[in-house]
Amino acid sequence: GKKVTLAKSITLHIAGSCSKKYTNVKSVSLNKNSYTIKKGNTLQLMPKRSRYDRKKRLSTKHTKPFRFLSSNKSVATVSVNGKIQAKRSGVCNIYVFAANGCNKKVRVRVR
Repeated sequence: GKKVTLAKSITLHIAGSCSKKYTNVKSVSLNKNSYTIKKGNTLQLMPKRSRYDRKKRLSTKHTKPFRFLSSNKSVATVSVNGKIQAKRSGVCNIYVFAANGCNKKVRVRVR
């Protein structure tokens, strides 16, 4: 009778292949693959995305262009806007997801 959550996943928003108006994200890119920051400091991620078809646009009505996730929230947290807050010494990964699930991993070391 106890409610148990086994796993969580993100919701994806994908444009169909027959869509005449919209396209999907092909890849997500960042300036660097890893960052080192001091405890208590912040860092703003600025991801970019490329599209499969440049003539079509990306749908952003239902979701934000990017979503962020920290692998270890006790080391570093990340806001909905991509601002990393260093909590304590250690290493964690920050994942940047586009609306269709395309992602990029960034390694963050806190000293």
